[in-house]
Amino acid sequence: MGTRGHCLCGKTSWEYEGETTWECYCHCDDCRRNCSAPVVAWLGVPLRNFRWAGQAPKTLESSKGVFRHFC
Repeated sequence: MGTRGHCLCGKTSWEYEGETTWECYCHCDDCRRNCSAPVVAWLGVPLRNFRWAGQAPKTLESSKGVFRHFC
């Protein structure tokens, strides 16, 4: 099976197959506030390889073009 993860409460989960296409660290205000952390690690995969599992997440556009997903 591919790579899997979930939110802290477990209601929202995700999985993807294959390799990541990019990885980065971010320390912008949006990312730090979203995760309550000084720096956040992100990764990207082709949408065709990704799927939400379990309960679909809610989405918030925290700034123009930036969407945050949460349980």
